[in-house]
This record gives sequence, C-alpha cells and structure tokens, in this order.
Amino acid sequence: MGVPKELVFGVDYLEPNRITEREIAKFRAEYFIPDSVGMRIPNPTESLSSPKDGEVVFFTDVLLQGVRLPLQPAVQRILAQIGYAPGQFNPNFWVALIGVVTAFGMAGEGEPSYEQFSHLYSVTKSKCADHGGWVHANCLKATERGHFVNAVPTSQKTWRKRRVLLSGDWESPSGSVSTFRLRSKSPLKQPSATQAEIRQIERVRLKVPAVERVYPKFLFTANLIKAQLVNPAESKYTSPF
Repeated sequence: MGVPKELVFGVDYLEPNRITEREIAKFRAEYFIPDSVGMRIPNPTESLSSPKDGEVVFFTDVLLQGVRLPLQPAVQRILAQIGYAPGQFNPNFWVALIGVVTAFGMAGEGEPSYEQFSHLYSVTKSKCADHGGWVHANCLKATERGHFVNAVPTSQKTWRKRRVLLSGDWESPSGSVSTFRLRSKSPLKQPSATQAEIRQIERVRLKVPAVERVYPKFLFTANLIKAQLVNPAESKYTSPF
C-alpha cells in the first residue's frame, strides 16, 4: 500500500482497506443512513490523518456497536466534548459509550452527561506506536465502582481493515444545530460528576442490572430501539451478534 511521505497518525499505518461499494450500499439500507451523509472509499495513497476539508475517517465495524449516522445526539455531544474525531476511537470505546447511553435510555433516565460518562470511564489515548494512537475508554476504579458494561472483548483487530471517509451530514441531521461541534483537537480535561449525577448513575444500575449490561447482549437491536437510539424499522434485520 502506498503511504504519504510524512506519517503523522496511526491510521497511516493500516493494512489495505477491505470495504467495498456494495457493502456501503448495504450499510445505507440496513442502518438507514441518508444520502446526505457522504461515504467514500479512500484512495490507497491518501493520508487518512489529514483528510480533505470536511471529511473524517470512520471505521464501519462500529455500526455493529450501535453507532449510527448521523451520530445520535447524545453520542455527538459527548464526542464533541471529548474532542477527538470518530476515526480516532477504538471499538471498545464505542462499546462503552453506546452501552452507557443505551442504559440511560432503557432506564428512562434521559441522556447521560459527559461528566457521567467520565465518572464511569477514563478516556485515554495510547502512546504506543503499535496501537496507532487509538483512543480508549477504560473503566475507572473498577474494584470500587464496578464495570458498567460487562464482558467487553479484549481484542478486536479486523475493524482497521474496513474504513470510509465521511462528509456532509455525518455529525447531525441536516438543519439541526448542535450545542457542541465535533472537531479533532486536544481533549478537554475529564470533568467531575455532581452528587446528583452520581445518584442518577446508581438509579440506572438498579433499573438495568449487571446481568443485562453484558456485551454483546446489551447492544442487541431491541435494546437500542428501547433506548431510542436506532430506527425501529431495524428490527426487521437480524442482529449481527
């Protein structure tokens, strides 16, 4: 694979892309991705760390983790506050984020705040070249607070071979105005949750017990629909898990 002269980010070290136009068309149909969301296969010699203006890297396997395009409002808001672009996060980050958002929705507790997500997970960027600088979500003080999403896979590698460049209305639906806009930048400091927000987290734990917060069961389409994260029409498709 041809690579740019200056390698500035882990995505420039990836193995050859395996995504096809046929698969993109399937994703659009199965996950109700509108035409206003541009999805193109990058040229093998393009620098994915420096895509064209308005484009961002997106690994299509995270659609299996419950991510949708345009991004769900709660997901868009938390990503914007963290400060990294979609292509910088590894799959288990998405498992944690979508899991927390799903649990709040299933419990009837609305959407979690960035502070609440930060109370449960520490967002860090790998400094190891072998890991490509991917952003992780690690459970904070697991022995004290307990894992929120249980049985998360320890290793997922094939996702790196399936990538597209997004443009258009990938961040939020056409015509909508977001409080926070997602930009690739240095992340904000992880804020602290208030006592009221912590009590709400504990209510969610009670309403959605640990036995239900297990991957991949947690992210079945039925749960995502219950949390109002995906189009109910997706129920006609077989769960990928």
